Amino acid sequence: MVLEAGLACIVPGNFHATIRESAGKIVLALNQEPPENSCRPSADVLFRSVAGVCGSRALGVIMTGMGRDGFSGLRAMKGENAVIFAQDRETSVVWGMPSLVVREGLADAVLPLGRLSAAIAKFASNGVVANDC
Repeated sequence: MVLEAGLACIVPGNFHATIRESAGKIVLALNQEPPENSCRPSADVLFRSVAGVCGSRALGVIMTGMGRDGFSGLRAMKGENAVIFAQDRETSVVWGMPSLVVREGLADAVLPLGRLSAAIAKFASNGVVANDC
């Protein structure tokens, strides 16, 4: 599936999602490679592919969740100078996944759930890291 602005995709259970570039377009692909972090889909699988394709043009967002899934993928994205947003402790049901990202200094902004969508929109419109949304 070719990804376009304004399109939201929900990955079906038991599949990983990755992106790649094809003929100048970014394409979403699904696979059933082995689980990572006991997860399929795994955020790490997706985030690593985003790091490789989008680099510094990417925004990674990690929200409430248990465990480590997403951490190594976001570290790869940060290594390519991507921007990372994390949900704050106060509005997270479980602050496991975002806490690792924040503790390791990968988050450019730590925001409450109610401010994440505005920060994402601000970044998408002009590449600004939006701590003030």
